[in-house]
Amino acid sequence: MRKISFLGTGRYLLSYALLLVICPVLSAQVSEALKPLPVVEDHLQNHEAIPQTVRSSDRDSSSLSSDVSETPEDQLVHSPQTYATDERLRNYERSFISVESLLGPALGAGIAQSYNSPHEWGGAAPGFGRRLASSNATSILGRTIGFGVAALDREDSRFYPSHETSAWRRAGHAIAGTFVSRTANGTKPAFSRFAGIYLAAFISNSWQPPSQNGPGHALLRGSITLSSSAGFQLLQEFWPDVRHVFRWRK
Repeated sequence: MRKISFLGTGRYLLSYALLLVICPVLSAQVSEALKPLPVVEDHLQNHEAIPQTVRSSDRDSSSLSSDVSETPEDQLVHSPQTYATDERLRNYERSFISVESLLGPALGAGIAQSYNSPHEWGGAAPGFGRRLASSNATSILGRTIGFGVAALDREDSRFYPSHETSAWRRAGHAIAGTFVSRTANGTKPAFSRFAGIYLAAFISNSWQPPSQNGPGHALLRGSITLSSSAGFQLLQEFWPDVRHVFRWRK
């Protein structure tokens, strides 16, 4: 039975420590890009225009749906300063039917099935069922813990599309958004996401078989989940472009 060695566990711990170190750096780098929109209470009543931020002088008219200007009311709805508790709760409820929560566990279970990991759960349909149930339970735990932490420290971990035109900058924005959350006063490391993902991974040790219930395995599962979250952020950023291409081809 293969176990993660002490040195292997140390590498996972070191990777996690480095992650905590780079989060403030990422937060500072994307602070301007994720700067919250100004909120003036009279805007909703008087329908006054909120100044728009022009991202570059060469912005052309072929921008896709992610770059379309919103009305003042829409901007206020999407601002971290107006992220009320009831809206936060609605988003938590909707997260159960999101693409990430439905597709992510299934993909994870399928990959684990292909490697027969953990081997105690066997193969075929029963083995896949156990892996899928485990992935879904861990995902639900992670979202619930993340919801609680974000409500306490007033994070807004929702995805915000980039206002850049460069594909590299947009990709960087999406990946950085995995590690950084908006707040009413700026940005901060996405503590709610880290807490949800890694605490859920450690709690899942309670039902994992002996070959997969060590601390190193929990850190590995959490890191894989965090990486997949970055992948889904990239998908959200570029999906309007992909959808536009398919529509154009039709």
